[in-house]
Amino acid sequence: MTPTSAKQLDSNPAFIAWKNGAQIQQNLLPSFGGNWHDVTDIDIELWGRQPDLFRVKPVAFSAPPDGEEWHNPEKLTPAQIGNAPWRLRLKGELKQNADEYWENGDVWKGVCGGSKLYENITYRTREPLPVKLEPLPVCPFKVGQTLIDSRDSKIGTVHSIRADGNPVIQTRDGEFKWGFIPRDEWHFWTLYTPKLVKLGCEDVPPGSAVQASNHSVAWSMVVQVFIDSIATNDEIITFHELQKSWLINRNGEKDALGNLLWSKCEKEEMK
Repeated sequence: MTPTSAKQLDSNPAFIAWKNGAQIQQNLLPSFGGNWHDVTDIDIELWGRQPDLFRVKPVAFSAPPDGEEWHNPEKLTPAQIGNAPWRLRLKGELKQNADEYWENGDVWKGVCGGSKLYENITYRTREPLPVKLEPLPVCPFKVGQTLIDSRDSKIGTVHSIRADGNPVIQTRDGEFKWGFIPRDEWHFWTLYTPKLVKLGCEDVPPGSAVQASNHSVAWSMVVQVFIDSIATNDEIITFHELQKSWLINRNGEKDALGNLLWSKCEKEEMK
């Protein structure tokens, strides 16, 4: 006999859940595939005659991480997936040995891991959601730029950019010293634009090495200094040309690998 009263519905799981406070939904358009709506004013008699028109409101999955989607091609419900720590796999994740897949619509079975998810199969896993790392900020400095530290007015040139994005700085405080600027100190350093004055004889002493800044020729030694130019073994170079497009090594400074250290052949105004 079809139940027609609350007493006759007592064995209906949805009815029992409703009496315990669960939200009930009614299918208002069953002939058109379904149109479920939350209801609070329950028609008990209708429920008794047509129990399929009523259901407990399905528990929704939690939202996936921003930019991600759950891999749930079989439209399983949270109840079918199971309680935490079980969760759906995200699209694009790889299934692992401890995962399970939904077989034949009624049972979970273990999988062989380490491969892509099949598009038509739903998987569950106990693994925590992958941590999405924020991209590291791009280094604002470029090789060759001259920088100044606002804390102590230390001046240096960017020699290279490390794999972790931090710039390697070559400072000049009496001698060449090497270090790098950690990311949390970038904001202390700004571009330094020195005020230049003309070179003098004392700025390009004999014995210095000079090299074109574009490295178009090999470096050569300064053998003689004139009022406004120098002589190397190969040519005469004016102070103006030196300051515009040449590098200098005055005292034979070298890096840890024994390579000559070069700086722009220029002269800053003394403060």
